Amino acid sequence: MTRIAAAAILLWASGCAASLGPSIAHDEREMFRAPQFDRARLKAGGLALLGVTSKVAPEGIRDDVAFVIDQVAVNEVSKVKVLTRAETLATARQAGMSGDLQRLMEGYEDRGAIEAGLLRRMAGLLGVRYMWMTGILQYERITRDIAPPPSAVMPGLRPRGQGTERVQRVRLRAEIWDSRCGVLVWAAEGGTEAVEEMMTEDVRLNDVLSMAAANLLSVLPKSGQGGTTAEKECGI
Repeated sequence: MTRIAAAAILLWASGCAASLGPSIAHDEREMFRAPQFDRARLKAGGLALLGVTSKVAPEGIRDDVAFVIDQVAVNEVSKVKVLTRAETLATARQAGMSGDLQRLMEGYEDRGAIEAGLLRRMAGLLGVRYMWMTGILQYERITRDIAPPPSAVMPGLRPRGQGTERVQRVRLRAEIWDSRCGVLVWAAEGGTEAVEEMMTEDVRLNDVLSMAAANLLSVLPKSGQGGTTAEKECGI
């Protein structure tokens, strides 16, 4: 677990001593890594965050996820040149390439693939080799009724009314595309679920998004993991 996620959970735990506190669960895993992709090449090539796509989350949530990914990437991806989504958008706008970036994102969202020529032009503008795409696979904020625990029901008495709990879930997918080779070189998925009583609000939505982003980024290859210098540059 990353430092951000661990610190957040400690903060909640200290503020919830009088209750059971929120239930928080994470899962994240690498789904794919090309043989020629490793931390050394990522460090040499640099990384640009392009944006967030989703068919299940509203635009405001996509913007929130992009914001937390920006923050976490800058703090957690050490010794790698990282351009945030905000910097990517600003650079494209100044160069008159906002339409190209939008077309790149729309093509990716519609087809799950990226136009290689457009990817290379964007990478040349940004001065990096690798491009990060984020997709929101699941987004939920619901409330549900919960029955009181058996220990709370006194013998001979009818159980009191049900309580209510808040459930917040987000699941993300990240992909890194190699602009030089025009291919996908890395993918990972990760999710966070927070459940708490409605009378409390210890876990904000932004906390859930931040933990999901931090844990997803923690799956990136570390130094010494993955490919070797013997692997061809575009040897998939």
